Amino acid sequence: MIMDIGQLCPLPKMGRAMRGFKYSATLPQNNIHEAGECRYSHCTCRLLASPVLQPERNRRQTRKSPQRVFSASTAFFYRLITACICLPALIAQYLVRERLFFARAVRIARPQLIGMSSSLLRGLGLRKATTRFTPLTFQCCRNLPSHGYFILLPEIPDDTAETNSLLRVTDKVPQYNDITAESAFRAVGKLFIEYESGLCQIEEQLEDPNHPKTFKSVFEPIEKLLSPMESAWMSVRNLLLVRNDNDIAKAYEKLHRRAEQANARRFNSSQIYRVVKDFHDDLEKFDDDQQQVIRKYCTSFKLMGLDLDYNNKQILKETADTIRRQGATFENKLAQATNAFKQPLDGDIIKTFPENLRQHFSTQNGFLVTLHEPQYSAFMAYCSDRRHRQNLYTAASIRASFTNMAWNNSIHIEEIRCARKQEARAFGYKTYAEKATATKMAPSVEHIVKTLIDLSKKIDPVAKEHIRGLQAFCAEKGFKATLERWDLPYWRRRYRQAHLAIDENDMRQLFPLEAVLQGLCNFVEKFFGIEMREVQSKEPLWAPDVKMFEVAVDSAMVGTILMDLPTRGDKYPGSWCQRLKTRCVTTNTSPLVSIVMNLHDRTSVSLSELSDLLKNLGHALQHTVSRARYIDVSGIANLPWDIGHMVPDLFDMLLLDKRFAQMLSAEEALTDEYHSKIVDSRLHMGAVDLQHEIYLSLLDLELYSSDDYWQDVVNRLRPHLITAFPKHQHDVFHVCSFSEIISGPLAAGYYSKIWSRMIAAEVFHAMHECQDDADIAKVARRQGGPERKHST
Repeated sequence: MIMDIGQLCPLPKMGRAMRGFKYSATLPQNNIHEAGECRYSHCTCRLLASPVLQPERNRRQTRKSPQRVFSASTAFFYRLITACICLPALIAQYLVRERLFFARAVRIARPQLIGMSSSLLRGLGLRKATTRFTPLTFQCCRNLPSHGYFILLPEIPDDTAETNSLLRVTDKVPQYNDITAESAFRAVGKLFIEYESGLCQIEEQLEDPNHPKTFKSVFEPIEKLLSPMESAWMSVRNLLLVRNDNDIAKAYEKLHRRAEQANARRFNSSQIYRVVKDFHDDLEKFDDDQQQVIRKYCTSFKLMGLDLDYNNKQILKETADTIRRQGATFENKLAQATNAFKQPLDGDIIKTFPENLRQHFSTQNGFLVTLHEPQYSAFMAYCSDRRHRQNLYTAASIRASFTNMAWNNSIHIEEIRCARKQEARAFGYKTYAEKATATKMAPSVEHIVKTLIDLSKKIDPVAKEHIRGLQAFCAEKGFKATLERWDLPYWRRRYRQAHLAIDENDMRQLFPLEAVLQGLCNFVEKFFGIEMREVQSKEPLWAPDVKMFEVAVDSAMVGTILMDLPTRGDKYPGSWCQRLKTRCVTTNTSPLVSIVMNLHDRTSVSLSELSDLLKNLGHALQHTVSRARYIDVSGIANLPWDIGHMVPDLFDMLLLDKRFAQMLSAEEALTDEYHSKIVDSRLHMGAVDLQHEIYLSLLDLELYSSDDYWQDVVNRLRPHLITAFPKHQHDVFHVCSFSEIISGPLAAGYYSKIWSRMIAAEVFHAMHECQDDADIAKVARRQGGPERKHST
């Protein structure tokens, strides 16, 4: 019978992976009795225990000992262990709100466990797992006796490939119409369990001196576990973004932390690391793809701290916890400061706004502007009242700073900087910037800084010239004051409207969607040798208007692209490219990727939408035509950050060359006049934008290289890099809301945006200089092709 034996709450020392797990077990009812309430003041759980595990003992005999956790992957182990032990057990059922998957928990007294540990556990394959397979570790409440052990045995869902489409590894495209929140939850949960259990088996094999240790024997079993797990997880993530389903969102939220843990699991294995290090010492005997896999694993193992001594591992653990806690506090205070600002508007200000933008500011009590997008950018571009623009700009600049101590992020910036510096020194680097650059394409921090400073010096005169030209235009319109940062969006738009205006209807007539898609297919085949053919999907997709393209190279099909372009009410706003499957020769998996956009007009695209489509197609082709055979080094997810956007940026830049842009227009009807307007519009004030991006990139690197207080770093850099605008006291506070480099993923990596674009510009210039199509194709395939390999 299934016993509901109460609730145990998560306590401070409880393993984080346990949160959200639900447990059940089958035991005779007469072996269980109530043990009492937890003595923790904040705990309301009640414990049920076996009387055998609660003997009368005096205090002198009481001896605390650490609990250990044993894990396995099937209910078979549970039945076998309990049958062999023949001991009444304490079964704890976790009723936490958020569950991940089911598991069973059995508590075994120490004497019986010691007696069977050598022979029985080894025979069950559990003994070696006791010290490393601890994804389900937890601590009990204080009134639970501490002289025993817990065995946590996951109960694998009984879903199969016949009953759950996410488990069909060989399918080219999952049957999205059949995927529900429950089926996604069970399939991904099952794959997580099988993945971690499989890694344990691989580790045990590697400890056997008689087991052959070759590249195939080590990495192929890992890929057979990793490929289906990643494919199922990416498909669930894709559904979250294209289908507004609360149940899927909840399932994703429950599984997200578990996915991060599972993905990092293989890089925490000392057994695998020892073998991979031996491979690395004799790297020349492996082929190029295998060498990339070995290098990536060695780098990942080192960054996980497997080479560190005990003290440095403790430092790494503490700094990671500090960064996580301080980053969460930083984000929370920033969100509170952002939400707190609300500025009422009168109707006269809103009258000049386009009709489609007014809805963003409309509330039940009138018009209101906040610091959230898209309100902020729209207001700065269309508000004619300078005082309101300045007020909004200043409010955005001083968010979460000294102006309100309750939301002041200053101390958290320093705590995160200090923790990252300690982390870097634990790995042997002088600064965190050096550690972050170790996994990038750029050779060193010094090289990056020198390149960016040289670029800043070259564009500084151009930026000043752009500002002077805009200032002259403002004077013509009666604005005599000096241009400030809060004036730039408004007057920039006014200048474009007066001199670079492109009629939206004319643009849409030039770029109907079907002509654009056909032009893209012709373009990539002509210059990159990549065939894109639209086909009908044999499987139902998540929406009837999703287009499917097969991608082929030399007439051999290499991957599939799904395009979901029209806007729908159940789709997240924006545009993106999402990998769904990654090439893996071991499992015979072909790449699958989705391009998702929100085109309001189903028949044509605007200039900005065309730019987004080109970038997303660059990402998609970069993933599908990757020639790497192994999942760990194939596709867009495994490129260094500072090169990852090179192909998308190159595709976007091709609009600046009339030969390429004309291929995308209806019957190639793009005239020289319209193309000139497109080029001028794209390049207008580009030097000013680039100057600001260079400043942010150098600020990021300096914050993670210098010991100076963050405000001193800003005061030292900004006057030399932002020369086109006057300096104001509040300009320094923008770091308090610079979440991308403080709490986000771009710490010491913000420069990657510029770096990818610089490399793309070099390739574009080489293609632009070519006179005939044959030369363009040579340059494109040699330097800028999506299938170009990059070292990891």
